[in-house]
Amino acid sequence: MMKDVWVKDSGIKKETEAAAFIEQNAAGYEMFIALCTDRMVCAKAEHIKTVTDDIAHLLDLRLFNSDSELHMVRTMMGADFTWRIADDRIIAENVKDKGDFFNNPENYMLPVTQKLDIDGNRTPEQNSKFGGRMLRTTGGGIYELPVEKDTDAVELVNYIRYDDNGTANIVDFRIKGFTKKG
Repeated sequence: MMKDVWVKDSGIKKETEAAAFIEQNAAGYEMFIALCTDRMVCAKAEHIKTVTDDIAHLLDLRLFNSDSELHMVRTMMGADFTWRIADDRIIAENVKDKGDFFNNPENYMLPVTQKLDIDGNRTPEQNSKFGGRMLRTTGGGIYELPVEKDTDAVELVNYIRYDDNGTANIVDFRIKGFTKKG
């Protein structure tokens, strides 16, 4: 099976290999979001050891910057991780000979900006653990993001695959970063 045009590399890592793999590949990424069995962590990449030191509880990791993302995921504790690196910079090279419509990298990416659920009238009383900004949702939940004061949205890139009939389907996404939507 051919790799999707945005996939730079992919594979499977055993839990015993995952922490070293993440730390070896963390250079160049700015932030991460980790979903664990006991918490969610969103911080600057320099704090990745908070996740790799407790790899047994990690289920889903997105380590990202504006151009690329390392995504590692598994369905349950103890299972192997499936991983892929999505990189917008390789799409042009991967589609250069596809012809007409299909050789345009922009036809494989759909940028999306989504407003975050932030209650700007209620500031959380907790201190930031990783030097980010503490936010409260409209429902009362509290979370930390490694962002500036005016940040209120997340930027995503949806990736598109075309079937044999030329119908576009969104089949993957990555986090690009955080921004101000207004």
